Amino acid sequence: MSIKKQKDGRYKLEIYPDGREGKRVRKLFETKSEAIRYERHILDSANNDPWNKKEIIDNRKLSELAKRYYELYGKSLKDSVNAMRYINRTVAALNDPKGIDLTKAIYTEYRTQKIKDGFKNNTLNNELMRIKGMFNKLFELKDIHYKPPLLGLKKLKVDDAEKTYLELPELKILMEALKKANNDCYMTAKLCASTGARWGEAESMESRRLKKYSVYYSKTKSARNRTVGITSDFYNELPKKRGLIFSPTYKVFLAVFHGLKLDVPKGQATHILRHTFATHFMKNGGNILDLQKILGHSDIKMTMIYAHHSPEYTEHAIKLNPIAKILE
Repeated sequence: MSIKKQKDGRYKLEIYPDGREGKRVRKLFETKSEAIRYERHILDSANNDPWNKKEIIDNRKLSELAKRYYELYGKSLKDSVNAMRYINRTVAALNDPKGIDLTKAIYTEYRTQKIKDGFKNNTLNNELMRIKGMFNKLFELKDIHYKPPLLGLKKLKVDDAEKTYLELPELKILMEALKKANNDCYMTAKLCASTGARWGEAESMESRRLKKYSVYYSKTKSARNRTVGITSDFYNELPKKRGLIFSPTYKVFLAVFHGLKLDVPKGQATHILRHTFATHFMKNGGNILDLQKILGHSDIKMTMIYAHHSPEYTEHAIKLNPIAKILE
């Protein structure tokens, strides 16, 4: 690590822009961002110096680059733990080669073997996205000076996941079973199904974000804050204690949900409540743009998967298909 925090709170930069055999640059800064900017300046100056013919040789392994990426950028990510898990797993599976030696051919061979071993395309695409992102960011920060090796390598094709939802009788059965099992679990599920929230968003609801006839979601997956209205009856039913209003009950939900053996695809659990809200919202004549805001989607394409549940969408298919025209 070329930048280290000192006991007095300042940051010391120590760098060899021309390699270990060259001149050492050391300097103290009040903030880490200043140290990083100066480091980039020194490296840029060395690289653009027409009299400096020394070739930069980067023998760092992928594991070293992963640590550097985490220090410079990765730890600032909202999902840093998950991101580094993917990166470190990929590094280990590739046997930790030098970053400069990695090629698209090597990675494609590795990925092909993973497919044979039964890994899903979604998982492999997430791995590729993370490792490519690491190289791209290090190149952007001028921490590596060779072209990112996986540029142009495309994701594997993935079939659209089936977005199953619960019909009203099924939802009623589930809610009644949850109420018998645990009231906090029931209320968390009811908040999900009433507002389209993810389970984690509903479970972490605090009293300060509970307003009269609305709930406020912040620090969400898409980093978009949103307010969603609720009925006065439901508002009065919600606990008004300070701090978190629900206890963690995810495992309780799983036990009840799987115990009911509802006819849903494998892998569906708490997220089916979000799909159920969105589907019935559209079935009842809701607007797709309103739904995007309620769900907190950053891209309307994510919301459009529910558009076909609109009564207008169904009516158009019935009235405007060619068979209907020739039978008129």
